[in-house]
Amino acid sequence: MKENKQSEIDRLLASIKERNREQAVLLSVNKKLAVVTDQEELCHFLKEDLKNHIAFDRFVLCATDENEKQYQVVFHDDAKQFSIFKNKWYDVNDGFFDVTLQSPEALKFDTVSFNKALQKPDFIAESFNSGLKVMIAFPVHYQKKNPLVLFLFTDRADKFDRNVQRFLN
Repeated sequence: MKENKQSEIDRLLASIKERNREQAVLLSVNKKLAVVTDQEELCHFLKEDLKNHIAFDRFVLCATDENEKQYQVVFHDDAKQFSIFKNKWYDVNDGFFDVTLQSPEALKFDTVSFNKALQKPDFIAESFNSGLKVMIAFPVHYQKKNPLVLFLFTDRADKFDRNVQRFLN
């Protein structure tokens, strides 16, 4: 009986320690994000700070137009890819951007779900065609107009586990 109580207490303490660690990480990330004032600082934050906590291989940030009917790539971590995609516009209702904006949490897409999609934005297609297998899409609600979606890509599904989704949420 005492052993069961002790193991229950140990599990509870481990859970509290993990939650405290997560809170410390979130506070650190939020402090760094709060001082971001331009695209260069945002890129640095994503490439350096966020990448320390989430194992991703590529990121793409997209924003809507004034009417919120279309969106475009406003940031891509690969300068060559950014030059290809930055002037292209995509329908907000493509099954990726709109679904992500409507979700209360980060969403995971894989090559199977992408292949089933009716609309296939070419910046996502290029990422999957280059060998990346999983995408997490996360709505960024920091302003009322022109919502943003952050797309993170990786080559392995296990990099985007439930803990990563919880962290992003």
